[in-house]
Amino acid sequence: MKEQTHTLNMELIMKLHFYDKQINRAILKMIDQIYGDSIAATKFDLLYCVKGFMKMYSELFIFSKLPLDLKLLASSLVEKTNLLAKHSTVPFVTKELVNLLDLPAEGPPTQETLVKHINDLIAEVQEGFVKDALHELKEQINKQTLDILLINGLVEIVRQDAQCMWVAFLLRRYFNLS
Repeated sequence: MKEQTHTLNMELIMKLHFYDKQINRAILKMIDQIYGDSIAATKFDLLYCVKGFMKMYSELFIFSKLPLDLKLLASSLVEKTNLLAKHSTVPFVTKELVNLLDLPAEGPPTQETLVKHINDLIAEVQEGFVKDALHELKEQINKQTLDILLINGLVEIVRQDAQCMWVAFLLRRYFNLS
């Protein structure tokens, strides 16, 4: 019986994770349409602020008997969101952090997913050690010929580049590196 409960809980968690990602996509799409590239550096931080507002206000109306004035609520949320969008300069939540949070709770990434992310990075990064390490790691995903210590060293080279941190995390999970 315990296993059934665990399975049900995992299914529930996976569904909640799926719907959370859908909400993130919808909010990011609105943020992009309204503010465009002017807040590119802080848009993921703004996403979490908007989600925080949604959570706080929904709890306020669900757990209390306050009357719900939707027009006033909408105006208040628009005002707060505009203030944050226009005046925020120091983001805490970055694209890399959002990518890490979007990972499923269990299991390593698939080979195809990892190769796609590596190819995207290879196109973006400058020539040098990081790009060479990415090429070699892509080959190791397809056919592992190097010792795991060397692979770990290549992953560490990639991890040092700020835009590659997410892929480094995925590589560590894929190769079972601690």
